[in-house]
Amino acid sequence: METMFNASWQTNVTVGSLSKNQVRRKFGKLIIGKTTGYAARWLYRLLKKYNLTDEQ
Repeated sequence: METMFNASWQTNVTVGSLSKNQVRRKFGKLIIGKTTGYAARWLYRLLKKYNLTDEQ
């Protein structure tokens, strides 16, 4: 979990050096980023399934 958390930062930081508000904000951004990535992959698969993409 800490590895995923550090991956959302440009530089590695220790979780202990952050305030609760910073941890909450970064964790929220991590979840939003993962959800957005999943939604984009899902949408692309649907578009490809119904031949709605430029690739054929």
